Amino acid sequence: AALIDGEIDVLRRQAAQRFGGNQQQAMELPRELFEEQAKRRVVVGLLLGEVIRTHELKADEERVKGLIEEMASAYEDPSEVVEFYGKNKELMDNMRNVALEEQAVEAVLAKAKVTEK
Repeated sequence: AALIDGEIDVLRRQAAQRFGGNQQQAMELPRELFEEQAKRRVVVGLLLGEVIRTHELKADEERVKGLIEEMASAYEDPSEVVEFYGKNKELMDNMRNVALEEQAVEAVLAKAKVTEK
């Protein structure tokens, strides 16, 4: 329940941010609006975490670099964005997590058996 509550808070803040609200307004949004999405995100996160542990996955630094470069290409000065990310541990950790999630999904897909009906 604590994981779901935390995820609901994150979703509330994101919704308030999108619509120009503040923290106080975010917490006033009904939790029911976010409960299903929060549950789904928690379950997916736990499953991906288990895949990462089971397969002993580590973030592929080349993939991380590629993700940063791809994202930076949308900006006027991509090299500045790449440099900014490189100097910010939190941003780098976030990109490593994105890469790890992609690698976990690929590991599952590699073992999945697809049958057509």
